[in-house]
Amino acid sequence: MKKLLSLLLVLAMLPLSVSLAQEERMLGVYQMPEDIRETAHINSLISLNDALYALAEGDIYVLNKGDKEFSLYAKKAKKAEEGSDYPERLSHLLTDGQKMYGFNASKGLFATVENDNGTIGLKDEKKLDISNHIISFDIGDGEEQEFPDYPQALALVGDKLCAMYYMQDTGGIMLSAFDLETGEEEVYDDIQNVQAFSPYKEGKLLLTVRDYANPDDKGAMLKTLDIQSGEVEEIGLAIKDEGNNGRFYGSVLYYPEGDFIFYINESNVMKRNEDGTAERVSYMPSVFYHSGETGRIETLSQNRFAYVSGSVVRIISLDPKDLPTKNINILGYIYSQSHEKTLEKMPDIAVKILEQDGSMSEMLSKALVSGGMDIDIIVPSATNMDIKSLIEKGYALDLSDIEGVREYYDSLYPYYKEINPQDGKIYALPVQVYFNNFSYNPELLEKLGLEKPETFEDFCDVMKWWYENPNLTEEYKFYAMPEIKQAVWGVLFETYMAFMRVSGQELKFDTPEFRSMVEKLNASLELVPKQSDTMSDEDYIEFYESPTLFGKQSLDIYDIKFYNERQRRIEDYKDIDGEYYIETYPSYPIKFKVKADVPAAISATSSYIMINSQGKNAETAKEYIKANIASQDFREKISYLADFNEIVENPYYEKSLEYIQEAMKSVEKDLAEKEGAEKTEGEKHLALIKTTYEEMLAGEGKYEYTQEDLDVVQSFLKDVYLESYENGLLNRGEIHTLVTRLIDGQMDTEAFIKEMDGKIKLIRLENQ
Repeated sequence: MKKLLSLLLVLAMLPLSVSLAQEERMLGVYQMPEDIRETAHINSLISLNDALYALAEGDIYVLNKGDKEFSLYAKKAKKAEEGSDYPERLSHLLTDGQKMYGFNASKGLFATVENDNGTIGLKDEKKLDISNHIISFDIGDGEEQEFPDYPQALALVGDKLCAMYYMQDTGGIMLSAFDLETGEEEVYDDIQNVQAFSPYKEGKLLLTVRDYANPDDKGAMLKTLDIQSGEVEEIGLAIKDEGNNGRFYGSVLYYPEGDFIFYINESNVMKRNEDGTAERVSYMPSVFYHSGETGRIETLSQNRFAYVSGSVVRIISLDPKDLPTKNINILGYIYSQSHEKTLEKMPDIAVKILEQDGSMSEMLSKALVSGGMDIDIIVPSATNMDIKSLIEKGYALDLSDIEGVREYYDSLYPYYKEINPQDGKIYALPVQVYFNNFSYNPELLEKLGLEKPETFEDFCDVMKWWYENPNLTEEYKFYAMPEIKQAVWGVLFETYMAFMRVSGQELKFDTPEFRSMVEKLNASLELVPKQSDTMSDEDYIEFYESPTLFGKQSLDIYDIKFYNERQRRIEDYKDIDGEYYIETYPSYPIKFKVKADVPAAISATSSYIMINSQGKNAETAKEYIKANIASQDFREKISYLADFNEIVENPYYEKSLEYIQEAMKSVEKDLAEKEGAEKTEGEKHLALIKTTYEEMLAGEGKYEYTQEDLDVVQSFLKDVYLESYENGLLNRGEIHTLVTRLIDGQMDTEAFIKEMDGKIKLIRLENQ
């Protein structure tokens, strides 16, 4: 009986022991202090003396053992007296396990960091030679401006600061080491195609090397570099049989306590075995880390490591016993802001995005028929897959009972609901919508004295006038695409198909409207010069640097906000600076009517999220969808919700005011040393900054967008033609061939109409 009681007591204490062990290891999410929580950008993360230190916005924050969140450790020092090289802001934190060091990449300064009464104090400053990393930019009138480049990654190895820099001229990576005594840089020219590095044992650097341009490439190789001797040794393949062990993206680290190498594979942490095989030891609830992220990942004792995830730091275990017990598999592309936030909210559920081998429809068909693939959530594109058929055949689970779904669904724009049957059940919710609207440049239109085109006929008239004035093409561009002919035919087809949709007609091309549009476009194209078959890089740069009248850009409230802010400021700036430059890219949305009495519409493509009715983790998948809806930011809500009317405050507003104040003080100080033309130009610059500051004090920029901005976006969202599997015809191979033949003049309009309408009828029969 005593033994039984003892056993029961042990079992009762076990969860408490596990919980205490977890708390002792501080596994979990740690936030910045509340005053910077929304705006913090964490540049560096180091571990020193059982504490974590994070560099954010130039200040250092600390997480001591037992803390619930980071607290301020030391604020950045203000610039010292004139002539001092004392840096205003550190770009990196580093440690050798004994001391904390800081690096200012813009000045090449390396120093020991101390807490000087709440301020960052720097000792033993060393000036490193960063002359190899100065970038020059042409700012016009034959003048160039120089800026220091920032390293992709840094690591302390002995008395050397190892660095990876991106080479602007060649596109490659430069691996080098700065001597912390002399400041000299040694470049390892013989070591090419380095993707990532990490401090290793015995004073060496662990390298990931891969030559993607080599046709015989067998995968990423691991090598070690002895920093003192320069000797390179090969360890072997970073990952053996990459297809079966997951994709390798380059982030590789050495864990000294366990003497093993691990790497990041999307949301998984994989421990590399000596033979190159790998085993999953941890789950990272965030999107995968690419190469060169060593400054934001830090190994810790007790089989743990910490990494930066957005504005928080997460500490997770490297012990496979701590892997999540619940998981879901997602088939389809779903990387978005709400997806990332959802992963952060569900750290105990492993979410895996399945690799697509071939088309999604083929993979899904095989899986649903054979049951051979474990799929919980499906995210198909409505244009590429017959979602209605999936629902009708019972492959989608009803989502109506998920908390918040019914209210969310009722708030959607009506066109998103058309994919679901009219039986009151909800099987699919929209995710990742892309609006195919056209855009224009109102400032250029006004400068040229043109009226905004309302119909497709107006658009053609503007194009005809444009090419009747060849002097325009020397300074400006008509459309933001070199292949003008293909671009404007795209305007015709998308405008026509949207017209047929919103006017309630079944799609066909045997209509007077289509014939009239083709006739008008062909007449307007007569003066358009033939596009050159080849364009040099310089030609492309010149093309896209020219102010352009029309283009295509997905509807985004930030584009509207940017334009409206410019218009509110432009007169004030003109008073100071004379003629104000014309914005280059046509980013303000526009839509064209086919007929004056029918509303204009824009098309959109959307994916949908569904739960596989045959999946094994339906309840966990429901948790994901609930969290995903709750994680949507205002840009997603604006795109989906017809009744959205919130005006969201800009969390960076106060910080922006501080930066502008600092900029004013800096310019005022510089003006005291200038004379003549330089002083005049500086005074003009200061006046512009002061004007911006005064406007911001009056409320400009206090909100992410204004009611005016929101009204403009919603005026476009009222009339949207949502492409589906049935009507996404232009994406099909045989249809695309017909369209190309019409554009190239290989068939006349009547032949095209006859063949096109015949194809459409055949496709409809096949769908049935």
